[in-house]
Amino acid sequence: MNRNWLATKVWLGTPDVNISDEEVPDQYSTFLGDTPVFFENVSINPDDIRCGNCNSYCRFLFQCYAPIEGDESKERALYIWACHDQACRRSPKSVICLRGVQVVQSSKQENEPPKKAHAEEVLKPEKVNPFTSSSNIARASNPFSSSFSPPNPFASSSQPPVPHTDAVKDEKDPGNMQNSFAAMALTGASKKPETKPSSSNKVYVDAQNMPIHPQVTTVYEYPKVPKFPGMFLTLDLEHIPKSLKAKEMKEGSSSFKMQETMDSYGNWENESYEKSPAVYEKAFRKFIELISHNPTQCVRYERGGKPLLASNRDVVGKMFKTTDSYTNFFPVCPLCKSPRIFEMQLMPYSISVLNDEVAEWSTILVATCSMDCKPPLNKNQVGYAKEWVGVQWE
Repeated sequence: MNRNWLATKVWLGTPDVNISDEEVPDQYSTFLGDTPVFFENVSINPDDIRCGNCNSYCRFLFQCYAPIEGDESKERALYIWACHDQACRRSPKSVICLRGVQVVQSSKQENEPPKKAHAEEVLKPEKVNPFTSSSNIARASNPFSSSFSPPNPFASSSQPPVPHTDAVKDEKDPGNMQNSFAAMALTGASKKPETKPSSSNKVYVDAQNMPIHPQVTTVYEYPKVPKFPGMFLTLDLEHIPKSLKAKEMKEGSSSFKMQETMDSYGNWENESYEKSPAVYEKAFRKFIELISHNPTQCVRYERGGKPLLASNRDVVGKMFKTTDSYTNFFPVCPLCKSPRIFEMQLMPYSISVLNDEVAEWSTILVATCSMDCKPPLNKNQVGYAKEWVGVQWE
């Protein structure tokens, strides 16, 4: 077996089958285009998907069922929309991401002492695989779980061979990243300032230092918006050549030394190094090279990981200049003031799948609340929160 390939911690979403009358998505599906499927069919507030540039409704791009490992108290999904107006195609306010939450355990139950579990509770089924493409296929376990065994992304003869077990034995289980990050997030949460109640006293802080909001009483209907053709996505771990991994490590070391050198002479942003065409193109070359090994990738998912930048010179790219691994690149969550973390990004091949003739973005980055706080909920315990979106243009 070929041992020249390594598995990374990134999950890749690639096209599977078209959405049709026979193949219909549900709230646990992950797909591009068509129409979003909300928890309990509870729609979002239509005003939340109005373009920040022209105020028209945005078109739906992507839905991802993304439960967090170890959190059995709620279901979770991400939704992305983008304006399709020609005048807004390069506006950073034209792309919107909402984090959908459905609480399956009330706060009252959370505060009660644990009770002895009945046999049927012990044997309850695991959460479903968000990347199941057909309702006729039995759902597997959560792919973000450490116990999940990913399908072989290179099964066909046109793909690189599966790396031998020995070749990846030193790689950490991607699922374990969730547990380690959760511990860091909790540590960070204990240091953040306590959220102050509003003047109306309608928002307060519970025992976990998370804000609790008034119940949403308005019932919304999803607006009639033109839609893109729909495509289910399937999920596999990313595999890259060993040589590329070694190259990245070498370049990372070199970049750190260059940063130290520039810092010793003051503000390195004004140096000729920054203006060099080679530096200007470096991020894009890496972007293209990494994509070339899995060219049909539409989504890259790694909660708590680092995004793959298409440029280091635009507004978004400059956010990640620092070599300090403790720097928080994103604005804090407006609901609970916790730091946000990178979670996923849409890739250029999505544009081809959607048959979008207007889009001019290279990648859409999404960062979400590290504590996955609860947004305002309705009587069905479903709610939505706006998350940070960064767009890098062609």
